[in-house]
Amino acid sequence: MHAWTLTLALLAFLAFAYHAGRRRAIASAGGPLGIKTLHSLPGYYGLYAALWAGIPSLLLLGLWLGIQDRVLVGLVQSALPAELTAGLDADKQSLLLSDIKNLATGNIVSSAVTPAIREA
Repeated sequence: MHAWTLTLALLAFLAFAYHAGRRRAIASAGGPLGIKTLHSLPGYYGLYAALWAGIPSLLLLGLWLGIQDRVLVGLVQSALPAELTAGLDADKQSLLLSDIKNLATGNIVSSAVTPAIREA
């Protein structure tokens, strides 16, 4: 999933948390007429809920964006057949992974496309 899609989903989640926190504060005060009994304004309660929802989500998003390449490359390498990677040094393995990435995005690959590469 693209980073901007995750960011938009996170922003929608934060907006939902803000409105849910604000609505709950108003409901706990007994409706809109009881807002004056609250310690703080309802918007502050909404912001507090959004922060509690957003900070862990932002940390997880940052963690995923930092490690996603290594995780995906590791998964692709483990799924490759042994005869395809046997005897390859690090440079040729890197070229093979670049070919797989290029094939996945629809770009031109540097070598012939085998069924194993297409499957990866």
